[in-house]
Amino acid sequence: MDQDRYRGHGKRAIRVQKTRFRYHHPRACTQRVTLPRKKGGRGIINLSNLHTKQIKSLRDYFRNKAIASQLHDVVQKVGDNYSPLNLTHDINLQQSSWDDKINKWKQKSFHGVYPAVIANQTVDTDMSYKWLTVGYLYPESEGLIMAIQHQVIATKNYLKCIIKDPGVVNDDCRLCVQGPETIQHILAGCSMLAPTEYKLRHDNVGRIIHSRLPRMYSLLSDNTPYYQYQPVPVLDNETFKLYWDRSILTDKTIHHNRPDITIWDKINKKIWFIDFAVVNTNNLMTSYQLKFEVHSMQNNGCTSREF
Repeated sequence: MDQDRYRGHGKRAIRVQKTRFRYHHPRACTQRVTLPRKKGGRGIINLSNLHTKQIKSLRDYFRNKAIASQLHDVVQKVGDNYSPLNLTHDINLQQSSWDDKINKWKQKSFHGVYPAVIANQTVDTDMSYKWLTVGYLYPESEGLIMAIQHQVIATKNYLKCIIKDPGVVNDDCRLCVQGPETIQHILAGCSMLAPTEYKLRHDNVGRIIHSRLPRMYSLLSDNTPYYQYQPVPVLDNETFKLYWDRSILTDKTIHHNRPDITIWDKINKKIWFIDFAVVNTNNLMTSYQLKFEVHSMQNNGCTSREF
């Protein structure tokens, strides 16, 4: 019992120190702290599992050596409560598996929303956790992003419905006043942010994609970094033409005639439309179906390929 209490205190001490330096939100999921980064965690070593693993390894070593070594056999017989190995008795050594931690994470009402969405077959789990494995972000940024994923940021809806703050009587969005101010609403549902912040986020993603295409089709020769790259509306050479956010003139009236990127292959007489969306996980499939239907109406029987 004392050993279990010590282990629990050690885990709390780690979280306290991480919270002190803003590496961990105090209301964030505790299971993610010791999960591997490729599984969505912070990659902190689980000292309890490490301790159990070492005890089990040393017990197996002494018991195997005792078969052929008299010295090890004597050590095993007298090793009763002299060390955590406790070689005289059989003890139950259990390590918490990653799957157990992930299941506990999924079972939580607020924290479990994110892993449930990531587990969807339409979501690329490895790419979704790429930002954790590459290690480009500061620990403070990682902690903030995870707090957002756990929905423990102090939005008006969180303060009213979860914290039960008596000072918050209305959870409507403070910008558009058209819905409850939740994480999902702020990220992808506020009509006031749509023409400004959402569009800027969308264009920044598009700039990265567009920056690769001119070099692929020999439209540009410079190697401008993606974070300094500014797309040109039209790039043209003898074989390819590249449009960025440019309306396409059609014989028939088409309302959605402004794809994000258009590639025209002059030699093979083909056109590719590249359209992308930066959406929240709760409306991923809805956005995909909408993009697919729009492009189907645009193609109207023409040969094309979707990216």
